[in-house]
Amino acid sequence: MCWAIYRAPATPYEVQQIRMSPLKRTSMKILVIRHDNIGDLIITTPVFRALREHFPDAQIDALVNSYNFPILKNNPDLSHVHVYTKRKHRPPGDSLLMTRWRRLRVLLKLRSTHYDTAIVANWGYHPRLLRPARWIAPTSIIGFVPARTTIPAISHGIPINTAPRHSVEKAFFLLSPLGIEGPPPLCACCRIWKRNAGLRNCCVRRRGSAPIGPQSEFISARVKSSSVGLGNNFLS
Repeated sequence: MCWAIYRAPATPYEVQQIRMSPLKRTSMKILVIRHDNIGDLIITTPVFRALREHFPDAQIDALVNSYNFPILKNNPDLSHVHVYTKRKHRPPGDSLLMTRWRRLRVLLKLRSTHYDTAIVANWGYHPRLLRPARWIAPTSIIGFVPARTTIPAISHGIPINTAPRHSVEKAFFLLSPLGIEGPPPLCACCRIWKRNAGLRNCCVRRRGSAPIGPQSEFISARVKSSSVGLGNNFLS
């Protein structure tokens, strides 16, 4: 689930910057890891857009699961989208052993890529979600850490701030070690809002009033009345 857009100013955290030469800026390999559901991945799409704007020649990849993968299909901001299947999402006939073997193959491929930076984009600190990033062995790992706490595995920790903020802003703070700050770009669903009549009409029907903007519309994959089919045009 997610709110389609925030409209609040961002205040960057004080974090250690990742130093890079001009040459490194053009040859960087960045992996964004987002394990959870569709709405959570949607609010991460401004991260991909900002990375591409700041590092136009970099290799920018994403690691997601088979459930939320369609959100990133045809995303122009990404070089590659790597997909694994959770146990609960494995197709009929696939054994648990086969599912684990396929996931291992994905991780081996990512490890061989030798990423400069991996961004664990889940909100909060979750040791279980950090394990794939550690196993892939990038040069640096960016992720949230508890306030006033150092996590050795996370080279560039973003202190968890409990102040009320939109989830888009929270995810965007992860880019501050890369020198990316300020208001995030729009979520992918907002970028297509104006040119998708189905989504606009859905907003009008559900609100029962004049057309509204995406900043106040709630989108959910689990609530049928809040779900809008966008097909392959979602991110194109």
